[in-house]
Amino acid sequence: MVNLATGDDSGHEITRLELMQAVERVRDSTAAMQTMLADPDRNHPRPIEEFPLVEPARRRDCQYCPFLELCESELGGDAVTEFMHAGGV
Repeated sequence: MVNLATGDDSGHEITRLELMQAVERVRDSTAAMQTMLADPDRNHPRPIEEFPLVEPARRRDCQYCPFLELCESELGGDAVTEFMHAGGV
């Protein structure tokens, strides 16, 4: 393993258990993502109405969301622009 910031090169032996745990995390993550799809075979998402906005107290995190533009109609164009100019996306 090479640390790109420092250039240090160090080895780490991956155990069978670590590998199995990583595989399980990938499977769990994939399954969770597929629940967001109306048609997993075609990779078609569920309707946007099924993804409600987060409560206002948590919207400060919206500026970091890669899907912020999808919320434009609910947040209003000005809110999206404000988030974008706040240095988020």
